[in-house]
Parts: sequence; C-alpha cells; structure tokens
Amino acid sequence: MGNCCSDEVSHAGAHHVGAAAAAKAASAASAAADRFLRSRGAGASTQIELSLSASNLGDQEYFPKSNPMVVVYSKRRDGALEEIGRSEVILNSLNPFWTTKISAQYQFEVLQPLVFQVFDIHQQFHDVSEKMLKLEEQEFLGEATCLLSEVITKRDRLLTLKLGVSEHNLPNPNKFGELTVQAEESSGSKAIMEMIFHCSDLEIKDLLTKSDTFLLISGISDSGMPVPICKTEVRKNDLNPRWRPVILNLQQIGSKENPLIIECFNFSSNGKHDLVGKIVKSVAELENMYHKKNGENFFVPASNAHECHSKEVLKSQLYVEKYVESNRHTFLDYISVGCQLNFMVGVDFTASNGNPRLPDSLHYIDPSGRPNVYQKVILEVGDVLQYYDPAKRFPAWGFGARPIDGPCSHCFNLNGSTYQPEVDGIQGIMSAYISALRNVSLAGPTLFGQLISTAMAIASQSLADNQQKYFILLIVTDGVVTDFQETIDAIIKASDFPISIIVVGVGGADFKEMEFLDPNKGEKLESSTGRVASRDMIQFAPMKDMHEHLVSRRLQKLGALVWDKVVQEHQGWRLLTCIWLHAGVAHLLANMISLVLIGLRLEQQFGYVRIGIVYLVSGVGGSVLSSLFIRNTISVGASGALFGLLGAMLSELFTNWTIYSNKVYQMLNYQKMILAMVTIFEERRCQVEQRRVAFLNYQWGHGSFSRSCSCHHKFSRTLASDVDVEATPMEHCYYWILVQVINYIWLGGSVELCLASLHVRFQRLL
Repeated sequence: MGNCCSDEVSHAGAHHVGAAAAAKAASAASAAADRFLRSRGAGASTQIELSLSASNLGDQEYFPKSNPMVVVYSKRRDGALEEIGRSEVILNSLNPFWTTKISAQYQFEVLQPLVFQVFDIHQQFHDVSEKMLKLEEQEFLGEATCLLSEVITKRDRLLTLKLGVSEHNLPNPNKFGELTVQAEESSGSKAIMEMIFHCSDLEIKDLLTKSDTFLLISGISDSGMPVPICKTEVRKNDLNPRWRPVILNLQQIGSKENPLIIECFNFSSNGKHDLVGKIVKSVAELENMYHKKNGENFFVPASNAHECHSKEVLKSQLYVEKYVESNRHTFLDYISVGCQLNFMVGVDFTASNGNPRLPDSLHYIDPSGRPNVYQKVILEVGDVLQYYDPAKRFPAWGFGARPIDGPCSHCFNLNGSTYQPEVDGIQGIMSAYISALRNVSLAGPTLFGQLISTAMAIASQSLADNQQKYFILLIVTDGVVTDFQETIDAIIKASDFPISIIVVGVGGADFKEMEFLDPNKGEKLESSTGRVASRDMIQFAPMKDMHEHLVSRRLQKLGALVWDKVVQEHQGWRLLTCIWLHAGVAHLLANMISLVLIGLRLEQQFGYVRIGIVYLVSGVGGSVLSSLFIRNTISVGASGALFGLLGAMLSELFTNWTIYSNKVYQMLNYQKMILAMVTIFEERRCQVEQRRVAFLNYQWGHGSFSRSCSCHHKFSRTLASDVDVEATPMEHCYYWILVQVINYIWLGGSVELCLASLHVRFQRLL
C-alpha cells in the first residue's frame, strides 16, 4: 500500500572517528529531504475498485420497470458531496449488477464516508452519456451511506446496505431495496519494481565538501506537471553515490511506458536543494538500461531564457544496478483474511493536568459538550481504529491517580472494575473516562512502566492463543515520564509481542525529553540488562503539531493563499481572499491596531475611497509576490496591505515635505508608527502562554502572517511563523501502524517478503 522507496540513511566512510555524529547528521538530512518530497505533493494511498449491485429496487407498485444507475460520492469534512464515479445504466431491471467499477483512493488514517445514490433514468435519456445526465431530471430510487473502511474490514470485502432517503420524498420509504458494495484492491498496488541506482562523476556543488545527493522520482500528470512519487536517502559527501533500493508500484506510474523524471539534488539544510541534473526515462527504458549495463547522462535546463527548449548535457551519468519485478502482499490482504487491530488507551491522571473542575484544566469537561484535549486525541485515533476490531471492546486504563480509598495507582481500569478493563466502543471509553474523573483524585508522578506491562500481557496472551490480533496502545500524557529505565525495559520486552505504542503529548509542557522514546529521534533504546528492542514499536507525537495542521487546513478551505492552488488549479481569487483571513485572535488584533495607527490619519487626509484602493492594490500585490517566492507554506493576513499604507504615508510625507513647518516632528512620528507596527508583530511572535489554557489559545493563535510585499519580506521572515501544511505526526503514526502490523513476524509465512518497500518508507516517521 502506498508510496515506497528507500528512506534509510547512508554515509560514505561512516566508520571513521565521529561516525555517530555523521550518521545523526545524515539522518537529519534524509528527514529534511523526505519533507521536501512531501511538500511537493507525494502521499501514500491505495487504489480501490468498487463493484456495485442492487436488489429489489423501489416499490413494485410504483416502479414496475426501472433503468437504474448508481452515482457514488465522497463526503468531505464540511458535509459537501464530491462525485467520484457513475455506473452504466441497466435497462428494465430491479436487480441490477453494474459492471463499471468505481475507483477510490483508500487511506488508512482518514475516515472516508461514501454516499451511493440510485436513479431511474428516463427512457428519453438513454442515448445520452452517463456523465452528461442531469440527475435532477431523473427519478430517485434510494440512497445509502457507509465508510470505506467498513467495506475494507469485512472478511470478503463485501457490505450490504439498506437503501433509504434523505431529503427526497418517495411514496413508500420502506421498500427501497438493498445495495451491495464489494471492494477489490487494484492489481497495480501489488506489482512492484525494485531498482538500485548509482551515479558517476557528479558535479561538486558545495564549496568545501563533496555533494550530499539524493534522487527524487516523479511522474508526469495529464497537465504536464511533475507529481513526486518517491525519493532515495541522502548520500553524504559522495560524488559516485550508490543508493539503497527504490521500490515503485504499477499503481503509482500507471504504465511501464509512462515517462518518469529522475532528478538528482544536492541536499541543503535550508530546504533549497540544488539541482545537480535530471533524466527523463520510462520504467521500460530503465529496465533496458539495466540489461545493457548502459548509463544515461544527466542534463540541466538551459539557463538562457532564449534557449528555454534546449538543455545542457552533463558528463555525470545514472546507472541502474538492479532491476527486479515481483508481487507483494499488502496491509489489506492481511485484513481480508481476519487480522484485527485492537485499540487500547491509557490516560494521564496526574495532578499537573490541573483541577478537573476548573476551566483551565486539561481534564475539564465542558458542559456544552465540547471535548477536552484528552477526548480529542482518543476520538482522533479511536474513530479510525475501531472499524478494524469487529468486537469493538477496548481496554481503557488511567495512571497517576489516587482512588478515594486507596494509594496512588499507575494502572487502574477506567470503568471501575477490578478485573475487566474493557468497555464497549469509543463512547464507552468516553463514559468511563468522565466517570473516573469523578471517582479519583489526581496525583502523580508520570509512570508508564506498569501500564505498558499490563497491555503487553494482553498481547502476550493473544499470541499464546494463536489469535490474529495486533494491539495499538495509545498513551495520552501532559508531562514527561519519570520512570525512564522501567519504561524502556517494558518497551523492549513488549517489542517481542504484537503491540505498538503511540504516545501523544498534550498541554504546554516541553516534550523534548520524550523523544528518547522514539528511536528515530534519539539513541537506540537499551534495557538495564543491555538488550535492545527487536523492532521499532513506539512513536511520540505532540498534539500541538496536530492542531497546527488542522488550523492550516481550515485556513485553506476559507481561502488562504496556497501556491499550488493559485498556479496549478487557477484559483486566482485566493490572492484577494487571503487578505481578510488571520491565523488567530492575536494576529487579527495586531492588524486592527496597525490600521488604527495608520489608516485613520490617511483617511482623514485623502478619504476612504483612495485609501481603500491603496489598501486593496497593496494587499493583492503582496499576495502575488508571496505566490512567487513562498511555495511550501500558506499565507494569510493583511500585512502587505498595511505596509502598502505605510508606503503611502511615506510618499505623502515626501510629497508635502515643503509645507511641514516641523519636519523633525513628522519624521519622528512616522518612525514611531513603524516601530509600533514592528513591536506589535514582535509581541505576536514572542507571545508564550505559560498556563495550561494556552493550549487552546495555541489552536487559535499559531499561524503565519502574510509575507506580502518586497519591502516587508525581511520583516516577515523573522516576525512570522509558518503554518506547516505537511502531514501531521498523528497521520505519520497511522502510516507507521501499517508497517508494524505487516512487518510483525507472528503473522507467519512470508512477512519478510511482504511490503518491504512500505517498511522502508515508514520506518523513519516523525
């Protein structure tokens, strides 16, 4: 499933003194290169084909004959429906079996609601193409909804739904029949091509050292734009690099005859990687290069604008050292034969969360029903994982609290039972959590060891019973763990069992010390007896990063400035709408104060019409410049318009210089306004809330000011923080779960041969 490529890090001459530091630097370089890949549009998904059939459509009294067609929609987060496909029209049938397959992209980490609407096509439209039919002119027969994961998790991937109505009025709402949905993974997702590339005589791009290179492989869309597929690791200080295997699947490239763009970049820590050279070859041509042992010269586009269609051929060459085609088993293959994902949760009840009765507590239960941060995390992860557990019985524990009549416990059942930790469904977890808040006293310290050992015991018993279950333990905490060694010992012992652990940090604490839990960010975990973990089975993600992503996604929907959408999707209206958007309350207040300082004076002198025109022209001009120079972040705010007003004030000052009797006062007044604006922006940047309620403020306040016009570009690079539009740490954890499930040996058979590429792709998450 998904994109596959080598994500390991290698380093030429890594055995000399200082190898650990070099490897760490290379690891950081590879992670940055991976972010570069994602920033250019690469993602992970699997193509699913849906086969549809229906039975007993409509009421025989009202629909004696029917010409049914089904339309499939995906429902977005805002509730809007987006059509993804239509079937053909079946004539005179109330029990149709449609042969047209509907393609959909399956993503494990996303809830994907599907809506199926069945229509009776009137006879006069039978000669019209299905895509051209106007649905409002047809007879509505019924509607059904489900989640794509509900279909995927069925053992035979077949789900039968009752057809009903939404806003449509039908004569007999009880007799609409049934719709059967069957999912099949695209064969292209399983056919893979494994290749090893190496280069010779690469050009030196760095001043004092050799180049640090990696390859980026992209397909070409119908519009001619490159679409990133995968990348290699970064090879440090090497002009003749040999990269680890790159794995492509047929789904990604469409056909072996389709051209691919292979670009070689010299890694730069600032994210602006230098192009060393590129080639354009199809997979078939790469296979031919392997068999003939031929190299292909890199080229770079001509720098001269008059020679835009020419290219400069380099002496550097790319070779295909290995080429192997094979088929693999995927995550969905294991799910289809009965493998289950079982969700478990542990909640931090230490006193550092604050008094649950006070609104500034992380455990505060809002009477309006708005979930607190602990509930949000549980819902975020649980809503996705619950569909992979047919029984939906989830163990739920708390730690760091003192029962009413007992000592502090570091692993107690949320439901209050002495022996049985399981509750029914995600809502059962919510109910048990709220009940526990009323029945325990928050205490401390923060200890994970006992909780992990308890979860491991359940996984161990499942393994002993030969059950096909894999367990996901979610630990939500507001502080740094204090039993470091006991936690590490428990993690290393648990690495032998079918369990993975996700630790999510909430609140305003500094979680840097928690990175020791993630082997990809710190050193390898080693137990008190000197043993290391048999696999990577724990990940840490701070929730504030999740909210940064949610804020950026919300701003994009409202009309924030995004380079890809303006340039590639021609949404030029974003150049205007982004001026009226702000990344938070503090950002809005800063701009309002600036307008009061500048706008009132200018309007009094020149009128609101002229100043309004200056404001709009400056804002749009700043947006245009942002689109030209800032491509990997989103921009919102009226900073460009405000600095345009400052420019207008300066122009007015110079134009009327001779009529001012006190020129020094006017200059000082102008400088005072500039300093006031800069101070406001600086205060916005430096504002750090220490109380726990700051977490909610962070959700509103963190964002990016618009880097608008050239005159304030330097200011904004230091005074503004960017909203990152990359995948969130929680999405990475979902990807990582897939790796753990498939890579775990207890499933038996050929797991080591399955999804090798996926294992490599997601071993270095976060």
